[in-house]
Formats: sequence, C-alpha cells, structure tokens
Amino acid sequence: MLKGILLFKMRKKLLIEALGIGNDSGIGKMTRHWLQILGNAGLESHWDFYVLSRFKSHPAIPKHAKCITVRAKPYFIWLNLLFPILLYRLRPHTVVCLGQSLVRFRPSARYILFIQDMGPLERLSFRTSLNESRNKRDLQQMIPRADKLLTCAEFNKKRIVSLLHLDPNKIVVLPLVLKKQGHALPPELNSKDRPIPKDFIFSFGNIEPRKNYPLLVEAYALALKEDESLPQLIIAGHKAWAWQELHATLSRLNLGNKVQVWGRITENTLMRLRQECSFFVTASLYEGFG
Repeated sequence: MLKGILLFKMRKKLLIEALGIGNDSGIGKMTRHWLQILGNAGLESHWDFYVLSRFKSHPAIPKHAKCITVRAKPYFIWLNLLFPILLYRLRPHTVVCLGQSLVRFRPSARYILFIQDMGPLERLSFRTSLNESRNKRDLQQMIPRADKLLTCAEFNKKRIVSLLHLDPNKIVVLPLVLKKQGHALPPELNSKDRPIPKDFIFSFGNIEPRKNYPLLVEAYALALKEDESLPQLIIAGHKAWAWQELHATLSRLNLGNKVQVWGRITENTLMRLRQECSFFVTASLYEGFG
C-alpha cells in the first residue's frame, strides 16, 4: 500500500517530519508507529530516508535513515522559517509530515500528511489543545493541499471528508494495530519501570480537559459507595494543560490511595498496565479513532 502511495520508479529522497517522536501524547505514539511502518515497508532499496527529529538517534527511527536534528523551539517557528531552506538544499521527491506542527506552505515535493484527529475543526464545547486557533487554521490550509492524507481510523477519514469535502480516495487508513497481536507480556520490569499491582482499573492519556478525568473520578467515587472492594484506579499520563481540575477533584473527594495518578511511564510499563489491568476505562470526549 505504501509503495502505491509513494509511487517510486527510481531512487529518490524521502523526508519525514518526526518532531513529535519523543512525546508521551497520542501524536508521539503515532509518530513512532508510522516511522516503524515506513521503516519496515522495504522502501530503502529505492529511497534515501531523511528523518527530521529532536534526537540524533531513536529506536523508532529506521537504521537506514539519516537523521536531521532540530533543537530549536517552538518547532512550528522552525518549520516555517528554516524548513524551506532544508527543502531547497535536500530537494526531496516526497515529504511526509507526521504532524507535530504543520508547515504553512505547500512543499513543491509530493506531500503526504498525517492527521491525528479533526478536533480543532469540530464544533465542540471545549478546546482540544492549547493552540486551538492555530491548529484550526493550519488544518484548513494544509489538508486540501496534500497529495495524500494518512490517518489511523475510518472515523477520522469520515470526519475529514465531511468537514472539508475531500475525495475519500485521497485518504489512506492504516490502523494502529496492523495485525492481531498475541498476549505475550513484554520483558521483565527494570529499574525505570514502576511495580504493577495485582488488581486495578486503568485509564491512560494526557491530563487535559478533553480526557474528562474529573468526571471519571466522580463516577469511580460513586461506584465505591456501592462496592468498597472495587480495585484501585490508576491514571497514567503526563500533565499536558489544565490538569489542576483533576487534582482538585481528587482532593475534594478524598479517595486516598484508591486513585493514583502516575504521570509519565515507560513504554514497557504501559504495555504491562494494559495487559494486566482488570479492565480499561475512558471518559474522553473526543478522539481521532471515534
């Protein structure tokens, strides 16, 4: 499928924007996911890979790729001021933007854009990010200009078509799980991983308004009144923005150790939490997968 998207006949240069590769957020995980897909697609015999990243090396970056390191912040300023110079010097045939910050001009190269969700363009009663207005403007400008769009769910594809009236054939859906996975646990926990309790309820995601954690905690508190033997609730996710409401709710309900907010966790810990929890819960108001 990827070979059909990229349309190669001779050796060319492929530039991948992966500035979000180290993030704990959904965009970080999806950036790593797409990099692994591109790295394992067997394209290296026809393409030279260049990865725009904050790191000189990262496990998700294909071994055959050349890494271009970006240190400047904020990244959207770097992209719009220095990215054109990079494109002029590198002259890639195809640019794949994995969406840390959208470039506000259309590269002359073939342009493939990953869209995590359409939240900024939806008529929601809440913000999906701190940079809602900028994200909305960027999506409106850049999505119609892309040659191909990548996304991870049919729901998001339908919302792109509905909101921007695009041809569905322009959008390629590759799910986060490409094939059925087994239930083998990851390697044993090391010193960087947190010990996993035997019985617990699990929720995961950045601590921000759309994840709706205060309501989840409220519901858990009501359930505890009905059954005090309920397993503890573990919430894992870094403090993105407006996280104070969750902590205020926890203080008001005085749930003690029944609710634990773990913050950042390793990929190994996350995998074990997902596989060993009694059940997973979410109260999220909007996600790209539906």
